[in-house]
Amino acid sequence: MLAEDAVLFREGLSRILTEMGFAVTGRAGDGATLVDLVRRDPPDVAVLDLRMPPGFADEGIEAAGAIRAAAPGVGLVLLSQHVEVHHALRLMREFDGRVGYLLEDRVSDLQAFGADLGAVTRGGTVIDPELVSRLVVRRREDDPLDALTERERAVLALRPAGTATPRSRRTCTWP
Repeated sequence: MLAEDAVLFREGLSRILTEMGFAVTGRAGDGATLVDLVRRDPPDVAVLDLRMPPGFADEGIEAAGAIRAAAPGVGLVLLSQHVEVHHALRLMREFDGRVGYLLEDRVSDLQAFGADLGAVTRGGTVIDPELVSRLVVRRREDDPLDALTERERAVLALRPAGTATPRSRRTCTWP
């Protein structure tokens, strides 16, 4: 199922997916309509535009949350025209697998897009390479290393590079 407010893009994507062997079982111009379609007949995967009517903010990710609540087994792929790291972090934080966040430009590589949909359908997580590079570079807002004391930092600095550390109460997780 697809949700995209731009009719040409939605219909073009639907046609391309059909030609690639996917069965497109529903199309919508907004998230609320897609949520209703999914409730009636859950697909394997739903592809949503991140920004849709009425506010063109984060309606796609809100609809994804409603879809996941109504049909937990549905894979979710959000498409965006822009690299928005905070939305990608939210997607990874709030959804337990079977998700993807891709830039709409990536849809031009049809083989990769089809493979990404398949990966999400099988339970994987797919994040656009451009987003990954920005996530790696971006400093975490809540970095556990910020909680270390000066003494703990000094001890950590004495550790030879590449040595393993025992698990402690201070662990770092990503994201």
